[in-house]
Amino acid sequence: MSAVWRARRCRPGDVEHLELWCEETPSGPLWREVGSDRAEALRRAGATFAEVALELARALAPVLVRVAAEQRCERVYVAGGLSSLDGMGRLLARETGLPVALDPEGSFAGIRGGHVLLRQTGSPGAVVDVGQTAIKAACGERRVVHPRDFQALPRLYIDPERPPPSDPGRGTRAASFVAGACVEVLAGAPDAPLLLALPGPMDEVLLPGPCSYGWQGDASFFPALLSLLDERLPGGGELLVLNDAELAAESARERLSPGPGERVLCVTLGFGPGGAVLAPE
Repeated sequence: MSAVWRARRCRPGDVEHLELWCEETPSGPLWREVGSDRAEALRRAGATFAEVALELARALAPVLVRVAAEQRCERVYVAGGLSSLDGMGRLLARETGLPVALDPEGSFAGIRGGHVLLRQTGSPGAVVDVGQTAIKAACGERRVVHPRDFQALPRLYIDPERPPPSDPGRGTRAASFVAGACVEVLAGAPDAPLLLALPGPMDEVLLPGPCSYGWQGDASFFPALLSLLDERLPGGGELLVLNDAELAAESARERLSPGPGERVLCVTLGFGPGGAVLAPE
């Protein structure tokens, strides 16, 4: 019998996922005020990148202050594509009064932490970080950006109270998108293990939660993904799965080296803010 791919939930014991995107602001949910749609609207209205950064920082800062206090976090780590906007780290530090560390890798920030997690398994492999506009992936020195096809996978805006519209083929199309990035980044190393980060929460049996891919509660996604990997990467292997903000927390651990008991609020800025708390024992 040929080897097959198997998936399991990867959950570092001292990292807690936070549903930061749905935190309320005076103008509505946080993801509407601090995310790529808001940034693009500001740019269309004539704002400079520095002005966009200021608007987003001012909207985000009160939430960070509140959540950091609730979670007893002493500092903030920020990653993701929008973290690269002019002056974002300085502005957030000024607006929150908290120490803010900005990851220099921006949208590729999770790759560092992913490689650390893979080394802990004893096998270097590939990190595949699924964002809501593109997949960022890396294997060794090889890096790949796999843009989302919005014709095949149109963005569905999140309503936590209601599942997305019925679309029986959506999970399979999303699986094909992710599998394509996995195959591309593993070119030349088909038997390497994979670490996969997905936007949105997921439970221990890998049932996805809300995100713009619309796979909320869709049990077809992972079986379809594993079937495609078996077909296109026939060496088989292990697929370690976690949330993208949990992955960012691993990069924060590597870059900041927090001491025992020091709690770090980890924030990803992309389509919408993601969050996790890193709390080393």
